[in-house]
Amino acid sequence: MPNKPSPFKCIVGVRLDREINEKLSILARQLSCTKSDLVARWIFENTQHIILSAHDYEKIAQDIRKASKK
Repeated sequence: MPNKPSPFKCIVGVRLDREINEKLSILARQLSCTKSDLVARWIFENTQHIILSAHDYEKIAQDIRKASKK
C-alpha cells in the first residue's frame, strides 16, 4: 500500500531557469538539505509578517478536510 500524502501539506510547483536550478542544487548540497527544504525555508522566513484571518483559517480547515477524504 503506497504512503498517503499528509492532508496538512500541499504541492507547489515552480519553473526555474536552469542556471538558478543548478545554483539551488549546489547550495542544497552545501547545506546538506534538499532543494524543497531551501524553498520552504525561504517561504517561511518571508511570510512571517503575514497574519492570517479567521476566514483564512477556515479555508485551510476546509482544504484539510477535503484532502483527508481522498
